[in-house]
Amino acid sequence: MPMVAHIVRDTLLDQCENCGGVWLDQVAFERLTDDGDKHGDTLGAVGGLPRPRAPLRDASQQVVYLKCPDCEQRMSRRNFAKRSGVIIDVCNAHGIWFDDEELSRILQFVRAGGLDETRRRDLEELKEQERNLRFQQHLEKGRSRWSGRSDYFDEAHAGASGFVGLVNVLSDIF
Repeated sequence: MPMVAHIVRDTLLDQCENCGGVWLDQVAFERLTDDGDKHGDTLGAVGGLPRPRAPLRDASQQVVYLKCPDCEQRMSRRNFAKRSGVIIDVCNAHGIWFDDEELSRILQFVRAGGLDETRRRDLEELKEQERNLRFQQHLEKGRSRWSGRSDYFDEAHAGASGFVGLVNVLSDIF
């Protein structure tokens, strides 16, 4: 594929003359997406890149796993920031391939606060997982505390003791 090098706001990127796709190494991409406001002018510059000569691939066609232009290994496909709706092709060792318009869409997502929102949601999910883990640990602690005492209660009291154990565990948590 014929690639042409462009410098966009201190960032080197390679663009395919046929399809309009863009290749960026990991460092350059992180620099572009690091701060959406700081690189807002980059969006306009990326939008000013030459348009592809070949017609774009129909989105309804079968998914194709592209090969990295550097190492020729198949790249993985990922939804950028898990929520952007922009599927990018990634070589963990070398860089990221953006089909035509994908880089512009990602920069718009970043400028609109999409990365900040993703980070906020990820943090909320981690906190929820931590709460669930602590709750499970307290339940296990409560079960082990009461497991050896079932001999002292008959069937009718065993249900109540389990309830009391649960209340004790919940009171430890809250």
